[in-house]
Amino acid sequence: MNRSTNASAEYFNAKIKNFRRLLRGVVDIDFLLIRLIKILV
Repeated sequence: MNRSTNASAEYFNAKIKNFRRLLRGVVDIDFLLIRLIKILV
């Protein structure tokens, strides 16, 4: 039986959630996307 988990997806979602919580109220979406790319790469 091959057990695979979605741990990598959960980790990715947690990073995005945490980032959104830190920048709550930010209006500049372009800035948000640039920061998100820099953190994830």
